[in-house]
Amino acid sequence: MKNSLVVLGIAVLLLALPAGALACGMPLAARIPSEQALIIFANGREQIIASVQLEADKPGAAVIFPVPAAPEVGVLERADLFDYLAEATRPELRITEVPSPSDGAPAGSAAGGVNVLGRDRIGGYDVARLAADDPNALRAWLDANGYRAPAGAEPILQAYIDEGWKFVAVKLAPDRPANGALAPLRMAFSSDRIVYPMRLGALADRPLDVLLYIAADHRVAVAPLALEYAGPASQLSPAPPAEFAGLLRAPFLTKLRGAALDPAALTRDFVAEQAPDDAPFRKVESRVVYVPGAAPSARSMAGPIFGVVLVFIASLVSFGFALGLRRRINAIAGPDPDDQED
Repeated sequence: MKNSLVVLGIAVLLLALPAGALACGMPLAARIPSEQALIIFANGREQIIASVQLEADKPGAAVIFPVPAAPEVGVLERADLFDYLAEATRPELRITEVPSPSDGAPAGSAAGGVNVLGRDRIGGYDVARLAADDPNALRAWLDANGYRAPAGAEPILQAYIDEGWKFVAVKLAPDRPANGALAPLRMAFSSDRIVYPMRLGALADRPLDVLLYIAADHRVAVAPLALEYAGPASQLSPAPPAEFAGLLRAPFLTKLRGAALDPAALTRDFVAEQAPDDAPFRKVESRVVYVPGAAPSARSMAGPIFGVVLVFIASLVSFGFALGLRRRINAIAGPDPDDQED
């Protein structure tokens, strides 16, 4: 059945979470601000595994998933599939340590136009209180510390800075579990290509975030998504749990992400194309960490101290030389006539 619509009524009671509403369809009486899925493609058959987490004000939310053929639908018993995939494909982190100009005190320390007034763990959240005098420096601090500042934020930040406002940056603590997520849905259907339904995303009232993991024979590319990871599935580290090993039997795994996609531009479904090669790839994230400035070591102070000693010795030598020269001149000239008796 080509272009069939599978209507899945999913009754859930959900909290409005700061991120991670996951699905690949059109929500009814709910919102899906972002999407995440594992796509498995082999021998003319495609599976889409999506973890659904809707934002809704009341129970009874539903989602419509379009698929290109009559599907089989099931549910994974384990709900941490995407936690595992995120861990195995996490970006490489490169940290650059920069001495703090304020002795490294966590509160009140200044770094590049940003003053950290305080940083605390409150109710499962990482909360940073900030003051800034430059919107570009503030955005750089946010990016370096794991907060995603929206595009085009600088003019608004500048206006708040001009008015003397402060900023509170909040993100989930790393060990806080996700709440309100359903068990991942598994939809399998026949297809002659790797396709991910996105046209219904044009109905969204705000930009969408899409994250796709694609297990296939080769590395793939999907316009307009950016590559974040690519590598042989057999080399994933850590190795997948036994319950997920069967899902990742394809030779290659590709991770692609689209951040803040414009709904108006979602006029076509996403179609994966084979990449020019199967070169492995892992995204690199750079982070600047401000560390306390170290006290000068004896070795680092040796040069300045030695220079002072040399200057002192040179001064003594110069004074002795001048004194000796004066005595010789006096000896040659003889006694001063004023000192002789009449």
